[in-house]
Order: sequence, then structure tokens, then C-alpha cells
Amino acid sequence: MLVGGVGIGAFHLATMTGRLVADRLIGAFGEGRVVAGGGVIAAAGFVLALSTDRAPLVVAGLLLAGVGAAPLVPIAYSLAARRSGARSGAAASLVTACGYVSFVAAPAVIGALSAAAGLRRALLCLIVSAALIALVGGRARHLRGGGGDRPAPVPEPGGERASR
Repeated sequence: MLVGGVGIGAFHLATMTGRLVADRLIGAFGEGRVVAGGGVIAAAGFVLALSTDRAPLVVAGLLLAGVGAAPLVPIAYSLAARRSGARSGAAASLVTACGYVSFVAAPAVIGALSAAAGLRRALLCLIVSAALIALVGGRARHLRGGGGDRPAPVPEPGGERASR
């Protein structure tokens, strides 16, 4: 059936599009709010996709999930670089390794859960994960703008403008 390919394509298109605008959103609202909002949007998308058998609604849900998930990985890299200081390369490697482990392990976990409880119930872990991201992410004190704070202004390179 064509829906499987369209659904994953929609998710990845939405993720790419979301990453193109994520910096503007982070600048306006802060990392914490973007993570929390992204978690809410992703959870809503997964709820929509899993609560229907109608292909257009499944694809719409996956579009929402992709938009919500889009800024999460770039924010993880940014946080890792800030927290590690001069060892930002090692931190980026760790984030990448965690991503690859997730990429390999997630299908096996979903498959095992699916065998035990059915696919639709197994995929509920996506909703739970996105909801946890929304709850925890917005309160993370290491995120710029986390815990309800407004983002700090980013200084321009070179300090004051040379034209002044």
C-alpha cells in the first residue's frame, strides 16, 4: 500500500521543513519552550496518526509529529556543545552515537512490544515519549529559555558594531 511510503516521506519532509525554521523559533521563544512545544506537537501528531484508519489523517498526524520532532536533535547538539566546553567534538560524537543506538534499537523494541501487545499499542510508546519530552524538556535548566525563562540575547561576533 502506498500509505506507508507517503507517511514516512511526510514525516521526513516535515522534519526537514521544521529544522529550517527552528532557529527562528528558538530565537523567539527559547530552547526550553521549543522543546516543550515540539513534544506537544509530536504527541498530538502521533495521537492523530494512531487513532484513525483513514490514510489522509494518518499522514497528517505524521506531518505534525515530524514538525514537533524537528528541533529536538539540533537542540541536543547545541546543548551538548555548550555543556562540554572545549570537548564539543566528543559531545557531538556522543549525541550521534545515542542517535544511532536509538535508530537501531527502536524497531526491535517496537517489534517486541508489538508481538506482545499488538502494533497499535506498541506505538503508544511514541506518544508517551513525546509527552515526556514536552513535560521534562521545558523544565530543563540547561536549555536556553528553559524553565520559563526568556532566551538570553546572543551577542554579535566582534562585540559592538564597527560602524558606530
